[in-house]
Amino acid sequence: MSSGKESFRFNVSPLDDDELTAVSICVEAFHTGDCTKARNYVNHKNPRVRAFAIDALAQCGEITAEDIKREIDSGELESSLASIRAGKTVGYTFDEYVSRGDLHPLIREAIIFEIGEAKQDQHIETLHLLATEDDDPLIREAAVVAIGNIGDPSSLPIILAATKDKTNIRRRAAVALSQYEEDEALDRLRKLAVDDRDWQTRQIAQTIIEIEEGE
Repeated sequence: MSSGKESFRFNVSPLDDDELTAVSICVEAFHTGDCTKARNYVNHKNPRVRAFAIDALAQCGEITAEDIKREIDSGELESSLASIRAGKTVGYTFDEYVSRGDLHPLIREAIIFEIGEAKQDQHIETLHLLATEDDDPLIREAAVVAIGNIGDPSSLPIILAATKDKTNIRRRAAVALSQYEEDEALDRLRKLAVDDRDWQTRQIAQTIIEIEEGE
């Protein structure tokens, strides 16, 4: 699997007066809970304005699955990230996106994170593939975190394999092993605590061992 950056853009141009007014309205809606006016800006031409509108609608509980899908498909990074954050408010499952290797890595990472946070175990086999086969270490790391959050028993071999990956992934895998009661998980933590070349991974593993053993 591979990840692409070509279809997503991040808008860093200054906001004009009308756009600043729109953002102020969306921020007010976020804090007051009255999102009537914020809805007017979900189709704004500037994705930064749309991101504020999406955050307001999510806070008000008025974001829709259509809003989320439209932004992920939009080709704009900032508004897409806002829509993914909003997904939890409507239980969005990201079914059509979780395997999309052509999305920007930050979009893919955010989707995988939300899947793990929501414990969407219907995606566990896809997460297994991402954790073991994706070319991007960022995606493998995100998948390991999501797998650990879901805690499916079938995932233990995937987490054990991740303890031999790059440093950040090994750290995440050590944390994920704390979700498993199998002897094999504790044995691997003991090995990490002694042998891993990264001191933070060793420290994480040792801390988990101490908690597990009641020390």
